[in-house]
Amino acid sequence: AVLRRRQAERRSGGRVVEVGPLLVEPSRRSARIEGRRHFLSPREADLLEYLALNVGVVLSRRQIIEGAWGGDPTATPEAVTMCVHRLRLKLEADPNSPRLLRTRRGDGYVLQSPAAGGTPARVASTPATPTSALDSPSLSHRSGFDAMTSAQAGTQTQADAIALGSVEVTATPLPEHLGNVPQSIDVITHAQLIALGAKDLRSALVLAAGVDIAPGGDGGPASAIPEFQGLREFDAFLLLVDGVPVGGAFNPDLASIDLNDVDRIEVIRGSAPVKYGATSFVGVINIIHRKAGAPGATASASYGSYGSSSASVATPITSNGPVRQSVAADVTQQNFSDPRTGYSRSHILYRSAVNTDSGEFRLDLDGMLLNQKPASPRPLPDGANAISTLVPTYTNNNPSDAKLNEDRVSLVTAYDSNLKWAEWSTTLANTFTHNRNIRGFIRSDQLTDNGTPNADGFNQSQDHTDIYFDSHLTFSPRDNLEVVAGFSYLYGSGQEQSANFQYFIAPNGANPPPSTSVPVDEYTGMQDTRRFLGLYLQTDWTFAPRWDFNFGLQFNHDVESLSATLFPTDPNLTPQAGGDQRSDTRFSGMTALSYTAWQQGADDFVIYGNYRNTFKPAANDFGPEYTPSILQPETAQAYELGLKGTLLHNRFNWETSAFLTNMNNTVISTDVNGLPGTANGGQNRFKGIELSADWRLTRAWRWQVAYSYHDATYRSFINQTPAGLVQDAGNRLEMSPLDLFSTGIFYLPERGWIGSVVVRYVGSRYFDPENTVLTPAFITYDAGIGYRFDTWTLRLDGRNLNDQRPPVSNSELGNSQSYILPARFIELSASLQI
Repeated sequence: AVLRRRQAERRSGGRVVEVGPLLVEPSRRSARIEGRRHFLSPREADLLEYLALNVGVVLSRRQIIEGAWGGDPTATPEAVTMCVHRLRLKLEADPNSPRLLRTRRGDGYVLQSPAAGGTPARVASTPATPTSALDSPSLSHRSGFDAMTSAQAGTQTQADAIALGSVEVTATPLPEHLGNVPQSIDVITHAQLIALGAKDLRSALVLAAGVDIAPGGDGGPASAIPEFQGLREFDAFLLLVDGVPVGGAFNPDLASIDLNDVDRIEVIRGSAPVKYGATSFVGVINIIHRKAGAPGATASASYGSYGSSSASVATPITSNGPVRQSVAADVTQQNFSDPRTGYSRSHILYRSAVNTDSGEFRLDLDGMLLNQKPASPRPLPDGANAISTLVPTYTNNNPSDAKLNEDRVSLVTAYDSNLKWAEWSTTLANTFTHNRNIRGFIRSDQLTDNGTPNADGFNQSQDHTDIYFDSHLTFSPRDNLEVVAGFSYLYGSGQEQSANFQYFIAPNGANPPPSTSVPVDEYTGMQDTRRFLGLYLQTDWTFAPRWDFNFGLQFNHDVESLSATLFPTDPNLTPQAGGDQRSDTRFSGMTALSYTAWQQGADDFVIYGNYRNTFKPAANDFGPEYTPSILQPETAQAYELGLKGTLLHNRFNWETSAFLTNMNNTVISTDVNGLPGTANGGQNRFKGIELSADWRLTRAWRWQVAYSYHDATYRSFINQTPAGLVQDAGNRLEMSPLDLFSTGIFYLPERGWIGSVVVRYVGSRYFDPENTVLTPAFITYDAGIGYRFDTWTLRLDGRNLNDQRPPVSNSELGNSQSYILPARFIELSASLQI
């Protein structure tokens, strides 16, 4: 009772507690640092004031519950952990490397003044005297490497190395401690990306459970096609960069992604039907850069196989004061073993943040130039039971001037305003993309060498304008309840003009003609405009100790209009013009529950389950064919049950989950009058289990393992084949393996020799929906070795060291054709951290 009275007295005093640059105003539930005011929930305000009154004193979670929250019986040690991490997200320049709110492993939390030894708070108060550490304040987490790579990351000390413990965007609009999120989520931290030597999504997510990244694809050699829950579809997932959809209202633009100056990658397996309701279907990948002005500069350079090279730099311009700025730039020349295949990419990102009287204004400017020379998929002839040997592995059947070039510029502005009772966040993003494409595909049923046209090609121009707007309020009507309510708008306008032609090329790719040397058969054009409007509400309610309940609902209103034209060059053929319109209004939502069944210090055991109902309007692939109609929207109902926890004082993290997802109208590739097209794919069912474990064996050694069993089948699908209509119900989806397994061992001391070995197994897959052609399982080996100095690191990395070249993804453009895994690649790199 005395503690509760002291808590009430503190809140009613109207005073300000000052600790260095931090001003805590308990009566206003706010804190100000470096000129920026932050709204705090009641529990956050009480906790921060208690720490400020005890500046420099290490306090256990049990002491915080008693001293800050008056011994509230609904408060748990885990609630302290969550609250601390939310405070770090608001107050720290880099939440992963906290400078104010520090952790003392095995002891507790401490608010550290920038002055050595801690400066007493400027307020008359009697600090509490800690007695003993009743529990460990370490964050439970599902990602690692931070403690092992602190020297390389450049800012975090060994004592304070805490792995990421919050998920801001993908699982919920609310910042939430990763251990409590009632959903399957992986977070790959900046330190882990360094440990993996990751340069692309495949190498970054190689140890993520339930995810398989096939490099390349129809988007070009710089792109990739992720698989979630057994579904590998070009538009089934949502790609975010700093919370903004990349590809807008249409298809994820994976070719534009690089990992320079990335703070972390958040991956959710399954849909996220609230906040992104109409555009997140089976999975979400959110790539988050370091904050504007984050301390620490990096530079790197590399040289690799086939004459590949890269250079990058990331540095703050101003780190302190009301204006913070940073810039990251990189250039990459990536070549491959296949002839005339590779890409060059130049990218620059400028980030700024400005403190205002009521909040923070942010501006990001992003520009990219990408020039790709596409690879060719390998064909499966009609009636064959294997990819044709007439087309050798090292073959390119594109025209000699084939290209996939993209120019993109993006402007993102955001403002976070601290109201007295809520935090108001608004984001506006505008992106313009121009593409110039020339490519072709040999016909799977015409692998001839007689000089007659046996391939179809197109010369295409595309323009896309994407606008994303989101505005939401975050507030806490009660200490144990947080609410987000908001409005989102996603606009996309795309157009394409194509000149389609036929040409001859030898199956082995010899003597490819330029596209300008063959006559045009037809010209096609298309204009597609999409508008997604969403009103959403999400709550996070800790209704009892150890229990956490999430509920979210989004009202969706989507409008699309499409027009298409076809102009044959043959005067005997009739031009065509057509169009379509579609409007959908419906709800999507989720409900989830987690229970902390056991907790001891930093270790815990959490049981969770969730249900998600979502839909996604099928996206246009902007192919060269005449397509005047809009496909039916895809829908899904998903169920998940999982267990996760930590053991051995937070050194061993594990998670297992089981899922069942029923989908309707998934998009598949098809043939439209000899040209590539898309169609709805009936009803599908996805079920399986996913397991992962991460064990920090010693301070330098770490082991990770992940296994997934995915049973992805057609429940109903009538497919057009050369033999006629075929019902594929009960068959497995094409290119969907039953088993995925990966494991990696890492040796990463702060200085000296470093090394890693990663093994990945991909089970057998069927090439076709009829399940007549089975491609065998394969294993790949990646390894790296290097030497770490105080600030320099030299390393040698190898990908696909056993040089496997199996088919990994089917083309949406080339009929009955599959892209194969890139050949062995070796790279020598040097990096500098300041």
